[in-house]
Amino acid sequence: MAYPPERVAAAKDTVCHFLAQGISLVRICQAEELPDRATVNRWMESDAEFATRCARAREDAAEAEAQRLIEIADDLEIPPDHKKHMISVRQWNAMKLLPKKYGDKQQIELDAKVETTAMDEDAILVAAEAIKRKQVSG
Repeated sequence: MAYPPERVAAAKDTVCHFLAQGISLVRICQAEELPDRATVNRWMESDAEFATRCARAREDAAEAEAQRLIEIADDLEIPPDHKKHMISVRQWNAMKLLPKKYGDKQQIELDAKVETTAMDEDAILVAAEAIKRKQVSG
């Protein structure tokens, strides 16, 4: 069944609102007044602006959840074992959803050998002319 066209804009706004609050798309689409996941996924595929809004909403939710780590750490009413688990889950989630900001830093080592050959002035001029001819003809 197609979602009523007159309600699409409002539904898209509602989906983005709930995504930004950290509610999963699965859960959002369980609400009777909202479309099913297949419909929302089709909207994301066919509407780049909506897809961008959804991605941004998910980033906002992940950022808010990551920042909540401090509140959890400072909350003296949460039992230590429970607190440790809460923090661990949120750290993992932040690393996966926002890897550039919260992920482990990647260090790549490169061991390469570069060989060069010396060119005299005449060889350089010949190579430059060949490059110019290629640019003009290409």
